[in-house]
Amino acid sequence: MTGTAMTEAGEFAEIYSLDVVEIPTNREMVRKDRTTRSIRTAKEKYDADR
Repeated sequence: MTGTAMTEAGEFAEIYSLDVVEIPTNREMVRKDRTTRSIRTAKEKYDADR
C-alpha cells in the first residue's frame, strides 16, 4: 500500500502489468495544509507557529 500509487498508475500498468485500486480512508483528513513560507533566521523559525 502507498499513498502515491494513483499518480503512477500508468507506469505500474505499462511496466509491471499491474492495476492500481484506490481504497478510501476510514477517517476524515485531519492534516491542515498551509501555504509555503520562507524563513530567513532561526528566530523566525522558532516564532513561526506562535
